[in-house]
Amino acid sequence: MTVDCPICLCDIDNQDYHQLSRCKHEFCRECLQKYIVNSIQEKKYPLKCPCLKCDIEIGTTDLEILVDLSIAETFYDYAKEKAIDKDNNSFYCLTPDCKGIYFRVEGDPFTFDCEICNMQYCLKCKDIDHGEMTCEQWRIESGQVCDSLFQDYANSQKFKKCPSCTNWVEKIDGCNHIHCICDHKFCYNCGNSYPCTCGQDPHVVQEQIPEEI
Repeated sequence: MTVDCPICLCDIDNQDYHQLSRCKHEFCRECLQKYIVNSIQEKKYPLKCPCLKCDIEIGTTDLEILVDLSIAETFYDYAKEKAIDKDNNSFYCLTPDCKGIYFRVEGDPFTFDCEICNMQYCLKCKDIDHGEMTCEQWRIESGQVCDSLFQDYANSQKFKKCPSCTNWVEKIDGCNHIHCICDHKFCYNCGNSYPCTCGQDPHVVQEQIPEEI
């Protein structure tokens, strides 16, 4: 018995072919193994039969017969992630490196109490749980708190904002003449654009000194 492999188009004898259990398509075993390994390396999902116009997925039984278990487990791991991403009622814990998963059933609250890291999250806005506040109220409130805290810190450290790009600048040493990364020049003492009138930018002072005749 010979089989025409749809991948390499060669005739393969019955010692070297594999028939997929679900769709019954037959392939050269080596070709099918390479196809599966390459597909997993490229994180293709779902993993379908390579035959043209066949949309049937390759089953776990075939997968574990054709490739090493470690390769199959790589597929299972990212397949689970893909499935959760596509399911509007499934969520990964938002804590970095936490493996917690929440499967929400219709009627359940939109809060997630992770049993692994013990953090609480709002599933609507994907942020920490904000109690009775709406998501919009939380965005406004948390933004104001963060801005206020940083503004207090910036003031205590005597940071200055570039008048042009509004990036914060910290002067460690040197004079008050600042040349920002955006190419704008300003005075660190008064915060005004160059040339300023506070008298503390030495570049402005030097320009005001008349040249000797």
